[in-house]
Amino acid sequence: MAAQKLFVEVQDEQGNIYYVHTSSDVVFCADGETVEEKLKNATTEKDGRMSAEDKKKLDGIAVGANKYVHPTGSGNKHIPSGGSAGQVLRWSEDGTAEWGADKDTTYAAFKAATASAAGGAGLVPAPAAGNHDDYLRGDGKWGAASDMVQAFSQASSRANITSGEANKTLFGKIAKWFADLGVSGIAAFAKVVNNGTTTVANTVLDGRFGKTLLDRIVAAEKNITTINSSLKDQFNLNSYTLTNSSYYPKGYMYRSGQAVYLRCAGNLAKEVPAEAEFFMATVGSIPEEFRPDIDLTFYPNISYAGKNIRVNIRTDGAVTFTSPEKLVAGFGINLHLAYMTGRSIF
Repeated sequence: MAAQKLFVEVQDEQGNIYYVHTSSDVVFCADGETVEEKLKNATTEKDGRMSAEDKKKLDGIAVGANKYVHPTGSGNKHIPSGGSAGQVLRWSEDGTAEWGADKDTTYAAFKAATASAAGGAGLVPAPAAGNHDDYLRGDGKWGAASDMVQAFSQASSRANITSGEANKTLFGKIAKWFADLGVSGIAAFAKVVNNGTTTVANTVLDGRFGKTLLDRIVAAEKNITTINSSLKDQFNLNSYTLTNSSYYPKGYMYRSGQAVYLRCAGNLAKEVPAEAEFFMATVGSIPEEFRPDIDLTFYPNISYAGKNIRVNIRTDGAVTFTSPEKLVAGFGINLHLAYMTGRSIF
């Protein structure tokens, strides 16, 4: 009788399944093989602890195929071991570094340029307090922008300044404008005023004031014309002839400023009785400009014989001669006198 394979399992009330303990060679799997057969190494033909397919794959991998070896060439080396506080990695050779002391790099100070030698690169000198708005000059000194010096030459012709031009070009153009303005004066920079009373320097008159000046000139010309006409009339009155008397010779009155001169020289045409008053000029005859402010009486000497006559020059324009004694016809007289008048000829 052939042996029969029995599968024994024990199940408790909770459904847990237990198998009876026995050796692996008598315990069979569902495919009919014993457990012992299943635990054998797999071959390329038969499953074992792994599948035959996996076995084939493993057998196809070369020995050492999965062994990794880190490169040792330049750029692949790790930080070397060792080192101590204060040390740094320093170059040793291509791709290799080693620990070594940290060496401070010292930079030279900025080398200033001179008129004959170029400067050199270096550390910028420290600006002092208060130099916050200054700039570093080529001579190595800090300087204020207001003290900056720019060499330039005057432009040959006038041209407007444009954005982006160098300072020396800008200054050259500006200098040309100022130079040309100086040829005709500084009127372009003067303040314009519209009055005729200012005494401030560097001011010019507004064109509108020209009309004011013209009006005043026209008015002045009219006044001058009037004055000239009056002067002509008055100059004609600078002398006045006394011709009223038929006894005495002609008399002449002259005016210079406010001084009036009276002259009468010649021979008597007729005998002049004593105390006889003769009008050389009747009332209203002599011009206002020759009249005194008050009635005047003179006793001038009229001859070498020591004779005198009374001369009255009145404010009403009359002039009279009166001799205290009789004067015969043909008697020669020479009378001169002067007086002041407060009247104006204008």
